[in-house]
Order: sequence, then structure tokens, then C-alpha cells
Amino acid sequence: MKISEKFLLKNIHNEYMLIPLYEQGLDMSKVFNLNEIGYLIYNSIKDGLNIEEIATKITSEYKITYEEAYEDSLAFIEQLKKREIIYD
Repeated sequence: MKISEKFLLKNIHNEYMLIPLYEQGLDMSKVFNLNEIGYLIYNSIKDGLNIEEIATKITSEYKITYEEAYEDSLAFIEQLKKREIIYD
């Protein structure tokens, strides 16, 4: 998985947002907000981790089973793909 260069990650008041970039500038109407785990998943993808490694990382940092972490990560990754934030 790769991160699209068409989005800018911003941290504003401890809230992470992915803001789409266009030739005309920023489009704030299509901002995608990330919670802590979403931010962890996004950075893990950026670091080249696969879904299994991401799920393991989540279980080491949060009280969640591997199965839950895997399923939640998979669902979140599908949302990122749907919004063209990441691609294969």
C-alpha cells in the first residue's frame, strides 16, 4: 500500500486531518479526520507495514484483540482506498 501525495496530513489542536490538495489549493470540504488509531494505521502504512503488522502494533498499544484490530484496520484501510488516500 502507498500513500497518495494528493493529501496533506495536518495536526490541529491534537486532531489529525487529511486534507485533499488540488491544483487550485486546499479543499476543506473533503477533509478526512483521523482518531488515534486511524493516525497509527496511516503512519504504519506510510512506514510500509502490512495489515498483519498493523494489527499486531495496535494490540501492543491498545487493549484490543488481534482479531478486532485486524478487522478494524481492514475496514479503515478500505475507507482510505475508497477516498483515494491510499492505493495498492
